[in-house]
Amino acid sequence: MNLPRELKRFGMRAPQELKKYRLVATGDGEPGTGKSDFCFRSAPRPLQVINIDTNIDNIEDRYKDAGDIMIKDVEMPVNIDQDRDLATFQDVHGCIVEGIESGLFRTTMIDEGGQLYELARRGYHGSLDFGDVPQSAFTIVNSKMRKIFRAAKAQRTNLFVIHRLKDEREDITTRNGKRSSTPTGNRILTGWKDTLSESQCHVRFEKIRHWTCPRSACSDGCKKPEQHSLMRFSMEIVKCSKNQAVEGIKFWGSEITFENLGWTVYPNSMDVEGAWR
Repeated sequence: MNLPRELKRFGMRAPQELKKYRLVATGDGEPGTGKSDFCFRSAPRPLQVINIDTNIDNIEDRYKDAGDIMIKDVEMPVNIDQDRDLATFQDVHGCIVEGIESGLFRTTMIDEGGQLYELARRGYHGSLDFGDVPQSAFTIVNSKMRKIFRAAKAQRTNLFVIHRLKDEREDITTRNGKRSSTPTGNRILTGWKDTLSESQCHVRFEKIRHWTCPRSACSDGCKKPEQHSLMRFSMEIVKCSKNQAVEGIKFWGSEITFENLGWTVYPNSMDVEGAWR
């Protein structure tokens, strides 16, 4: 199609074949379900790790000689200090966005997204109480959080943001007219409300707590119990805006890799050499 001159100035283009795929994903799960290990073990390198959760020591030790992982540690003080918290958030946010836009890293992992959002609210609002802050004040916080996802999409860099789970609660009115809240029985992720809409794919990690290798079904007589024990872990695609047909697919044990997730979400990427490396 030949565009008229008056439209060419807007930079319109025809569809093109992708040479480099990327996955902007989020994940949740209870502690010890393999969320951080998933990225350290299988995410395309070089890997940028934003360590806010400060709970990766045992994983980090296994990769001390990797040479293609860089970690930024972020201290989350117990008490709110708005000036200090704002400076800390701006430093972290700058590291994330500039690291992505530099093109140096193939993957950025944020561990953990809820704490990054908390740090932003502490810095810009000086409070974690939603009732203390007008809705208009969330514009800059939302903008800062959204910029991280948009930068990864624009740069075609993989992004994986880990989230904790918390009990979902619903507001109720008691018989005497007072407002209260009660647990619904569901578990939901913590953090920024638009996380799921900005991510292309959301996965949930689980672990079977009381698992033993069934010897009768084991083909090699349990000579590799450590390998079989990986089957205790699973990763399920809960939401995928890029490919809704894959929602509900579950990976087990050694299948839980960034490459397998990428190929599942983007089946055509299996034909692109180096797409998930």
